[in-house]
Amino acid sequence: MHVSTGSGGELVPRVHHSPRDGPSCVSAPAAHGQAVLELAVPGPAVLDLAVPCSAVLELAVPGPAVLELAVPGPAVLDLTVPGPAVLELALPSPAVLDLAVPYSAVLELAVPGPAVLELAVPGPAVLELAVPGPAVLDLVVPCSAVLELAVPGPAVLELPVPGPAVLDLVVPCSAVLALAVPGPAVLELAVPGPAVLDLAVPCSAVPELALPGPVVLELAVPGPAVFDLAVPCSVVLELAVPGLAVLDLAVPGPAVLELAVPGPAVLELAVPGPAVLDLAVPCSAVLGGARPSGA
Repeated sequence: MHVSTGSGGELVPRVHHSPRDGPSCVSAPAAHGQAVLELAVPGPAVLDLAVPCSAVLELAVPGPAVLELAVPGPAVLDLTVPGPAVLELALPSPAVLDLAVPYSAVLELAVPGPAVLELAVPGPAVLELAVPGPAVLDLVVPCSAVLELAVPGPAVLELPVPGPAVLDLVVPCSAVLALAVPGPAVLELAVPGPAVLDLAVPCSAVPELALPGPVVLELAVPGPAVFDLAVPCSVVLELAVPGLAVLDLAVPGPAVLELAVPGPAVLELAVPGPAVLDLAVPCSAVLGGARPSGA
């Protein structure tokens, strides 16, 4: 992508586009000084967008830029946005998304069809993923990142995946919060279909905050599932939780649960269906497991 100056000296985005790729449009900066980049590609396309300056476009704008991509046909998207940005992707058909956002950013992804999502966010970020179709989610947040702000509403990381999915979440340092969350949990996974969940939180990370509401880690999987939870240090909590437990697993269908919690923890397992439970809790912990007879 290139930018050029308009009549008033402002920067205006310009995109080289081939007619065979289908129609495309790029909007001018929106009201209130907010830069908006809009790409409409109704046919198959390969989009390679490199936006190496802060706020997507180097405009004199009071807020971050907005990047909106509407791709109703099959597409491969490669987005590199090293500056602050707000990304909104609406992909109603199969797609491969590769997003690298190394600085502060807000990501909002709506993918109603099958998709492969790879998010690498080494800086502060708020991640919201809505994937109603089959998906492979690979989330890596390698530094103190998933927020230093006040979130009075939903969780910091919220993944609603109603279809089959593979979730791989890695939060390798004190990251999943230094903020107050009076609403839903810090990590909330709702997977009503078959799923494989791999959660690794290897340091004191899941947080130093006050949660007057629901739990820090909440997994609701009504279908077959495989759970692999590794929390290798005293992380599943140093905070006051007046409501539900720190770790709450509700698995009404067949499941394989592997929990390794070497630090202090409160575990509550409700498994009304067939299940294999492998619990390794080598440090001080409180366990409460409830299974109906014949489960």
